[in-house]
Amino acid sequence: MKDEGERALRVADMMITGYSILRDRYAMFALCLDILIIFSSAWIAVLSLADSAYVKIFTIGSFPPSETIGIAGVLTFVLSIFQLRVDWKQLSGRYDQASRAYATAKHRLRQALNEIQTEPSRLDDAIRFYSQVGREQIPIPDKKFNALKRRHLMKIFVSKELSDNPGASIFLIKLRYWLVSNYKELTK
Repeated sequence: MKDEGERALRVADMMITGYSILRDRYAMFALCLDILIIFSSAWIAVLSLADSAYVKIFTIGSFPPSETIGIAGVLTFVLSIFQLRVDWKQLSGRYDQASRAYATAKHRLRQALNEIQTEPSRLDDAIRFYSQVGREQIPIPDKKFNALKRRHLMKIFVSKELSDNPGASIFLIKLRYWLVSNYKELTK
């Protein structure tokens, strides 16, 4: 039972990393899309309200202001429809919820493993909670899983290296690890 708890703890830790990366990625996508929509909306407002002497600055090439307003309007409309379809904010929120749920499971598993001598049933409860989290949360897409697992393992390696060498460059640690790993793979 202890081995199962330790395995669940490792997997929960990896899932937290994976879900956190996905949360941050989709939050960034959503923010960029919001900025593009705000920019194109502001572009329409400037073209509609600015003095005609300044409007020429904001037009596209030799297009007249009315056509540029039309282009900006279509761009805003298309970006808004795209935003509704992809809904990256909601996806980011679901990944955040999953990372928090796995963090709770990790905490419970760690506590139960520390108290296994005094309260063995607590580990069973923690493993059941961990399994429940896995069933209830949005799954990580299969095509992204290995890349996320790689990032998690790289994070662990870099963290250990920084503990031994706090002044080392994170970039150089990652580069060295990448070179050594790929050299081993090529020489198999």
